Amino acid sequence: MGKRDHPNAATRIAHFLSTVEDYERLDAAYPLGHSINMLGHRDNDERRWQVFLHAFLLRKYFTGDRVSLTNVMRAAQDCYVGDEVTADEWDAMLKNVQKIEGGFGTSFGGDDRVFSDEELMMSQLYGRFMHGDYDGWKTTQLARDKGSDTAVFHASRSRANRVLQLASWIKEEIASQRIDVSTAE
Repeated sequence: MGKRDHPNAATRIAHFLSTVEDYERLDAAYPLGHSINMLGHRDNDERRWQVFLHAFLLRKYFTGDRVSLTNVMRAAQDCYVGDEVTADEWDAMLKNVQKIEGGFGTSFGGDDRVFSDEELMMSQLYGRFMHGDYDGWKTTQLARDKGSDTAVFHASRSRANRVLQLASWIKEEIASQRIDVSTAE
């Protein structure tokens, strides 16, 4: 499989909306939910892996992936035919599109470092599950499941909200004919 880029901005938007549709179907079958046991999943491995499944699938929107929120927002700007959004507003949207809602700061044992939910989630993903990053793994060893599970849930919930908000806005703009995706392949 190649790593070709999208032939145009409209196709990038179509691809993004298609992946969001898939994510919404997954969420219907295996809900992320809106709350979690603050003590972690303890004996509920099914719930734990359900949350991690969401983390895995949402990752692409926040990395350098072709459907990252930043790339999709730039594509939306390229396809925008309305005049309601100023250049300054586009700049602000591009800066803010990947900002994650605040979460908890957590420290472990005698370590003075404070980890954000996002940092703990990325340590789990890169240190334990998707890659073998040593520093990430060491952080997960400090946090153990209790601290990490809660952080992964909160970071995933924030990421899901951000992705779904952007998708909703793009769909509204397409329906209002302010974003033109007629050239999508």
